[in-house]
Amino acid sequence: MATKTNSELFPQSPNCCRSLPNHDEKSCRICVKMRKIYEKRRNNRHQASTKKIVEKKLAKEVGNLAEKTEKLAKKVKKQGQKIDKQGKQIDGLGKKIAKDKKKDRVQKKYQSLFPEIKQKAEE
Repeated sequence: MATKTNSELFPQSPNCCRSLPNHDEKSCRICVKMRKIYEKRRNNRHQASTKKIVEKKLAKEVGNLAEKTEKLAKKVKKQGQKIDKQGKQIDGLGKKIAKDKKKDRVQKKYQSLFPEIKQKAEE
């Protein structure tokens, strides 16, 4: 990008000796001052636009991270539900085994008390 001269940037700067034939933009106080003001404004605009771009990128990244954490939370929840199901199944099996053991104890007890029940069980 070609840099513009001060006379192009500030066509109506006050009290400037631009109209004189020996005018030098680098040594003219007013031109130098106006140039500094222009550079400062341009830098501020550039910084503002850069800041907006960075904010957009950060917002996008935060959004992506939020989505990822939601997905992970869903996965963890599903895993927890699976584990709960398995735990219930194991509890059910434990209860069933305990019932069977109790039933066996009771049968053995009654078979020892009543031998005819033992004979029927063998047949």
